[in-house]
Amino acid sequence: MIYLYHGTDLEFDTPIPERGRKGTDFGQGFYLTPHLESAVSMAHRVARRKNSLESVVMCYSLDENQLVSAGLRIRSFLN
Repeated sequence: MIYLYHGTDLEFDTPIPERGRKGTDFGQGFYLTPHLESAVSMAHRVARRKNSLESVVMCYSLDENQLVSAGLRIRSFLN
């Protein structure tokens, strides 16, 4: 089990990768990080960019084996 974070400006129930910004480093998608500090920083950046008053960090607990068997494309970077 791993814990990953997503920083944004609004809370939601289900991630929709197609709603991600186009033209990002690795393409449109739903980005997660194992680093809480990075997600907090991203939440603040997104809120400023969208002129939002709210910053939100979503936390997900994931089974890595289930992600692979679900057929998701995952890019991992080692520190």
